[in-house]
Amino acid sequence: MEWFVGDPTQGAQTSDRVLAGGGAETHRFQVTLQLSTPNTYQGATTNIAFAFNAEQTANNP
Repeated sequence: MEWFVGDPTQGAQTSDRVLAGGGAETHRFQVTLQLSTPNTYQGATTNIAFAFNAEQTANNP
């Protein structure tokens, strides 16, 4: 599954998010299961990887 915030195209885009230099953001992710999920999944674990990509667009030639 791929999910984008802003436009992944290189260069500044009108839908891009801007984060000031030295700034920070907090992201929260929540996963829920359907009520019909069997109890055998209780206590189960998994791994997930997130990739965050950024580019400097201001002052780039």
